[in-house]
Amino acid sequence: DGDPSKEEDISEDKTADTYHKMEDIYLDGFTAMKVFTKGFTYTYDDVIFHPGHIDFAAHDVSLETQLSKGITLSVPVISSPMDTVTGGEMAVAMAQQGGMGFIHYNTTVEEQAAAVAAAKRHV
Repeated sequence: DGDPSKEEDISEDKTADTYHKMEDIYLDGFTAMKVFTKGFTYTYDDVIFHPGHIDFAAHDVSLETQLSKGITLSVPVISSPMDTVTGGEMAVAMAQQGGMGFIHYNTTVEEQAAAVAAAKRHV
């Protein structure tokens, strides 16, 4: 019935290539619930993600996101308005990739305006 607590028990001695049935769909590996509730963490080197079958071309996918009434991003990525994260250079880099960098306020208004103007030149 879709309840993760009622999933088939997957023991530690089975490999990630083991097929198990969940809601009448055969999946390769473990569910996210199994992976992330074991009490320890994984790194990118520990996990391999295998894409499933899709019935459309990758170029048909739009990641466009409406951030506000007048602002649409090409990709749903933004950077934090922290002085150690988003200054003028990061805002420009985010704009070049289709995202948005929120300029931190630990500078003068003039410096903030210059950072915004530089980022807008790359939109």
